[in-house]
Amino acid sequence: MYKENTPQKVVRHALTEKVGNTPIQDTKRAIDLIIAKDGVFRTEEKWVHDALRHLVDEGVVNQEGVTLSLGSNFENYLLATRANFPEFDNTLIEYRALIQSKIEEYDVAESSVMDKLQSISSTDEKILYLTSVLSDAYGKLSLAIEKTQSLEAKLAEMDLSLSVMESITFNEDSNK
Repeated sequence: MYKENTPQKVVRHALTEKVGNTPIQDTKRAIDLIIAKDGVFRTEEKWVHDALRHLVDEGVVNQEGVTLSLGSNFENYLLATRANFPEFDNTLIEYRALIQSKIEEYDVAESSVMDKLQSISSTDEKILYLTSVLSDAYGKLSLAIEKTQSLEAKLAEMDLSLSVMESITFNEDSNK
Protein backbone atom coordinates (compact mmCIF):
# COMPACT_ATOMS: atom_id res chain seq x y z
CA MET A 1 0.00 0.00 0.00
CA TYR A 2 2.60 2.50 1.03
CA LYS A 3 5.53 3.15 -1.10
CA GLU A 4 8.65 1.99 0.51
CA ASN A 5 10.35 5.35 0.30
CA THR A 6 7.41 7.39 1.59
CA PRO A 7 7.94 8.43 5.19
CA GLN A 8 5.09 7.54 7.50
CA LYS A 9 3.48 10.30 9.51
CA VAL A 10 3.23 9.62 13.19
CA VAL A 11 0.80 11.60 15.33
CA ARG A 12 2.33 12.26 18.69
CA HIS A 13 -0.59 14.33 20.06
CA ALA A 14 -3.73 15.85 18.64
CA LEU A 15 -5.36 19.17 19.30
CA THR A 16 -9.02 19.82 18.95
CA GLU A 17 -10.87 23.05 18.37
CA LYS A 18 -13.71 22.00 20.65
CA VAL A 19 -13.30 23.24 24.18
CA GLY A 20 -15.70 21.94 26.82
CA ASN A 21 -17.75 24.27 28.97
CA THR A 22 -16.52 25.12 32.41
CA PRO A 23 -18.62 23.91 35.33
CA ILE A 24 -19.88 27.46 35.96
CA GLN A 25 -20.97 27.80 32.31
CA ASP A 26 -22.87 24.50 32.56
CA THR A 27 -24.48 25.64 35.81
CA LYS A 28 -25.53 28.96 34.25
CA ARG A 29 -26.93 27.23 31.17
CA ALA A 30 -28.92 24.77 33.32
CA ILE A 31 -30.26 27.60 35.52
CA ASP A 32 -31.25 29.57 32.42
CA LEU A 33 -33.19 26.53 31.18
CA ILE A 34 -35.11 26.27 34.47
CA ILE A 35 -35.94 29.98 34.41
CA ALA A 36 -37.03 29.77 30.76
CA LYS A 37 -39.41 26.96 31.73
CA ASP A 38 -41.12 29.11 34.40
CA GLY A 39 -39.10 27.72 37.28
CA VAL A 40 -39.76 24.01 36.70
CA PHE A 41 -37.80 21.94 34.21
CA ARG A 42 -38.19 18.24 33.52
CA THR A 43 -35.21 16.63 31.81
CA GLU A 44 -33.32 13.38 31.78
CA GLU A 45 -30.16 14.96 30.39
CA LYS A 46 -27.28 13.97 32.61
CA TRP A 47 -25.26 17.15 32.09
CA VAL A 48 -28.11 19.29 33.49
CA HIS A 49 -28.42 17.19 36.64
CA ASP A 50 -24.63 17.07 37.01
CA ALA A 51 -24.33 20.85 36.60
CA LEU A 52 -26.93 21.45 39.31
CA ARG A 53 -25.89 18.69 41.74
CA HIS A 54 -24.17 21.11 44.16
CA LEU A 55 -27.19 23.44 44.08
CA VAL A 56 -29.53 20.54 44.83
CA ASP A 57 -27.32 19.55 47.77
CA GLU A 58 -27.42 23.14 49.09
CA GLY A 59 -31.21 23.43 48.64
CA VAL A 60 -30.93 26.19 46.04
CA VAL A 61 -32.58 23.93 43.43
CA ASN A 62 -35.15 21.25 44.25
CA GLN A 63 -35.05 17.89 42.52
CA GLU A 64 -37.82 15.31 42.42
CA GLY A 65 -36.83 12.52 40.09
CA VAL A 66 -36.02 14.16 36.75
CA THR A 67 -37.87 17.39 37.60
CA LEU A 68 -35.83 20.40 38.73
CA SER A 69 -37.35 23.52 40.28
CA LEU A 70 -36.10 26.71 41.90
CA GLY A 71 -35.60 26.57 45.66
CA SER A 72 -36.48 29.13 48.29
CA ASN A 73 -33.03 30.74 48.53
CA PHE A 74 -32.40 30.85 44.79
CA GLU A 75 -32.17 34.65 44.52
CA ASN A 76 -29.58 34.75 47.33
CA TYR A 77 -27.49 32.27 45.36
CA LEU A 78 -27.73 34.41 42.22
CA LEU A 79 -26.78 37.55 44.14
CA ALA A 80 -23.73 35.86 45.66
CA THR A 81 -22.67 34.23 42.40
CA ARG A 82 -22.91 37.35 40.26
CA ALA A 83 -20.35 39.03 42.52
CA ASN A 84 -17.71 36.63 41.13
CA PHE A 85 -19.27 35.85 37.76
CA PRO A 86 -20.79 38.90 36.02
CA GLU A 87 -22.36 36.66 33.36
CA PHE A 88 -25.02 35.85 35.98
CA ASP A 89 -26.33 39.46 35.88
CA ASN A 90 -28.65 38.62 33.00
CA THR A 91 -29.76 35.43 34.76
CA LEU A 92 -30.73 37.48 37.83
CA ILE A 93 -32.70 39.89 35.64
CA GLU A 94 -34.52 36.99 33.96
CA TYR A 95 -35.26 35.41 37.35
CA ARG A 96 -36.70 38.65 38.72
CA ALA A 97 -38.81 39.05 35.57
CA LEU A 98 -40.14 35.52 36.14
CA ILE A 99 -41.00 36.31 39.76
CA GLN A 100 -42.70 39.56 38.73
CA SER A 101 -44.78 37.74 36.12
CA LYS A 102 -45.84 35.15 38.74
CA ILE A 103 -46.77 37.93 41.17
CA GLU A 104 -48.96 39.51 38.51
CA GLU A 105 -50.37 36.16 37.37
CA TYR A 106 -51.46 35.16 40.87
CA ASP A 107 -52.25 38.73 41.96
CA VAL A 108 -50.33 38.31 45.22
CA ALA A 109 -49.09 41.86 45.58
CA GLU A 110 -50.76 45.18 45.70
CA SER A 111 -49.00 47.40 43.19
CA SER A 112 -49.22 50.49 45.39
CA VAL A 113 -47.13 48.74 48.05
CA MET A 114 -44.52 47.75 45.48
CA ASP A 115 -44.49 51.29 44.03
CA LYS A 116 -44.05 52.86 47.46
CA LEU A 117 -41.32 50.34 48.31
CA GLN A 118 -39.43 51.23 45.13
CA SER A 119 -39.46 54.90 46.10
CA ILE A 120 -37.93 54.32 49.55
CA SER A 121 -34.14 54.35 49.54
CA SER A 122 -33.21 53.38 53.08
CA THR A 123 -33.38 49.75 54.19
CA ASP A 124 -34.55 50.80 57.66
CA GLU A 125 -37.38 52.84 56.16
CA LYS A 126 -38.34 49.90 53.95
CA ILE A 127 -38.50 47.66 57.01
CA LEU A 128 -40.67 50.17 58.87
CA TYR A 129 -42.97 50.59 55.89
CA LEU A 130 -43.34 46.83 55.35
CA THR A 131 -43.97 46.34 59.08
CA SER A 132 -46.77 48.90 58.98
CA VAL A 133 -48.25 47.30 55.83
CA LEU A 134 -48.08 43.89 57.49
CA SER A 135 -49.69 45.25 60.67
CA ASP A 136 -52.46 46.86 58.64
CA ALA A 137 -53.04 43.64 56.69
CA TYR A 138 -53.11 41.64 59.93
CA GLY A 139 -55.69 44.04 61.39
CA LYS A 140 -57.87 43.75 58.29
CA LEU A 141 -57.53 39.97 58.36
CA SER A 142 -58.47 39.83 62.06
CA LEU A 143 -61.53 41.98 61.37
CA ALA A 144 -62.51 39.76 58.44
CA ILE A 145 -62.17 36.65 60.64
CA GLU A 146 -64.36 38.23 63.34
CA LYS A 147 -67.02 39.13 60.77
CA THR A 148 -66.87 35.63 59.32
CA GLN A 149 -67.33 34.08 62.76
CA SER A 150 -70.23 36.43 63.47
CA LEU A 151 -71.89 35.54 60.17
CA GLU A 152 -71.36 31.84 60.85
CA ALA A 153 -73.03 32.23 64.26
CA LYS A 154 -76.00 34.07 62.68
CA LEU A 155 -76.22 31.39 60.01
CA ALA A 156 -76.30 28.69 62.70
CA GLU A 157 -79.14 30.58 64.50
CA MET A 158 -81.07 30.90 61.24
CA ASP A 159 -80.57 27.21 60.54
CA LEU A 160 -81.92 26.33 63.98
CA SER A 161 -84.89 28.68 63.49
CA LEU A 162 -85.66 27.10 60.12
CA SER A 163 -85.48 23.64 61.64
CA VAL A 164 -87.96 24.68 64.38
CA MET A 165 -90.29 26.24 61.81
CA GLU A 166 -90.14 23.13 59.64
CA SER A 167 -90.99 20.91 62.59
CA ILE A 168 -93.92 23.16 63.55
CA THR A 169 -95.17 23.14 59.96
CA PHE A 170 -94.77 19.37 59.81
CA ASN A 171 -96.73 18.93 63.06
CA GLU A 172 -99.55 21.19 61.83
CA ASP A 173 -99.76 19.27 58.56
CA SER A 174 -99.92 15.91 60.34
CA ASN A 175 -102.74 17.13 62.66
CA LYS A 176 -105.03 17.89 59.72
